[in-house]
Amino acid sequence: MSIRMRLTLLYTALTLLVLGGFSIALYASHSRRSVSMIESGVVAAVEHRAGARDYRPPWEGGAPPDAPAPAPGPAPDAAPNTDADVDPGLLLALTRVDRMRAPVTYHQTLDSDGAVVDKSPALGDSQLPLSADGLAAVSGGETWVERATVDEEKLLIASATIVEDGQIIGVTQAAGSLAMVDRYLDGLRTSLLIMVGLGTIVAFAAGWWFSGAVLHPIDKLTRTAREIGEDRDFSRRVEHSGPDDELGQLAATFNGMLSALQDAFSEVADTLQRQRAFVADASHELRTPLTTIRGNSELLRRDPPISTADHDAVVTDIVSETERLMSLVDELLVLARSDANKKLNVGPVSLAPVLDDLRRDLALIEPERPISIAPGTGMVVIGNETALKQVLLGLVGNALRHTPADADVTVAARSVNGAVSIDVVDSGPGIDPDEVPHLFERFRRGDAARTTPGTGLGLAIAKALTEAQGGTIEVDTELGRGSRFTVRLAALPDGEAGR
Repeated sequence: MSIRMRLTLLYTALTLLVLGGFSIALYASHSRRSVSMIESGVVAAVEHRAGARDYRPPWEGGAPPDAPAPAPGPAPDAAPNTDADVDPGLLLALTRVDRMRAPVTYHQTLDSDGAVVDKSPALGDSQLPLSADGLAAVSGGETWVERATVDEEKLLIASATIVEDGQIIGVTQAAGSLAMVDRYLDGLRTSLLIMVGLGTIVAFAAGWWFSGAVLHPIDKLTRTAREIGEDRDFSRRVEHSGPDDELGQLAATFNGMLSALQDAFSEVADTLQRQRAFVADASHELRTPLTTIRGNSELLRRDPPISTADHDAVVTDIVSETERLMSLVDELLVLARSDANKKLNVGPVSLAPVLDDLRRDLALIEPERPISIAPGTGMVVIGNETALKQVLLGLVGNALRHTPADADVTVAARSVNGAVSIDVVDSGPGIDPDEVPHLFERFRRGDAARTTPGTGLGLAIAKALTEAQGGTIEVDTELGRGSRFTVRLAALPDGEAGR
């Protein structure tokens, strides 16, 4: 079941609950009020008849001096009981009540023996009942109200005793018909059922429309996401022109996710492209020394064997190519770790000891080259000591390979705006401007560098290791005037050494 249908059914159920509760309360209230009005009428009538025997005017006597004598005989609506003797006092009381009682449907009077002495002519041969519980209640002086059906007519009957001089001389009853109330309540019930039914239908239609309007942006977002997934077009975005509510935030979040996916997809695609190029270039670079080693090995297996001088030359060539191969593998491993985003452990590194180690290493590698290295005293950078040594050694080695033997090579450090810049400067021939944008690419070797030994990975490794320490590397070169490579790392403001 869809969310739209669930929301519609929930809205319809809530509406039905509210309308049903209101209708039940309204029906119960009207039912109580209607029955209460009839009950009040019959109780008032029966209590009035019951108390009429004790009625006395303010003056002495039973009537004012100028009042006409009451006409003898029974009350106009009374039906005297001709089968028994009737107490004259009881008949007098009934006559007074008929002139002042409240209008009800039926009246009935019983004597002390329970015989009917007076009743409404409309009762015909029927009479108003009085249950055993009602007889006990009225005998105790209470007014009893009960429901009964007489001649298929529902009645509300009130009963009370007639007392004279402290003695019960009879029981009077008044009844009101519930037929009109039943008809009214039947009509009210029918109207309420129709209202609840129509209200439920309207609530369902309104809930279906409203939930559709509310869920339309989500449906649109779902369609867009499906199309993006099918087309793999992460440049698309969800259009939302409404307020910045929950749906607006959802659309914004989804668009942000699409931007992140687009960046990640582009990065993955770029990485795959670089890996393909890396594998191709590595295969090419590895093939050359392996081919050389294999060819020389075949020479060593010749029969008759080669001369001693050729044998020594072949072995020297194999060793040289093996060392070249080992160096290439080491450099490839460094780049592989960099591509795997393996983070370096960085921290405060004192620059002076690093430059001292660099000076000693270069003295062993190139003892005859004029290399000037400033001490870098008091400077502390945020980096990795081993990686920083490898970067500087690679930059100086690159300068030594591509400059004449008499060219100067200088390494110096300086503080610039909260950072430390380490410059490797040479006075060689410089670099062709067309090659500068591709200088840090892997296996990239310019025309002038093809005649010098190397793998074309030194500068790429220097760039990767520098960026892994959170730094940058730049080059400034000019043909005929040399080149300057600058490594910039963050510095500690207080200069604390943390080697």
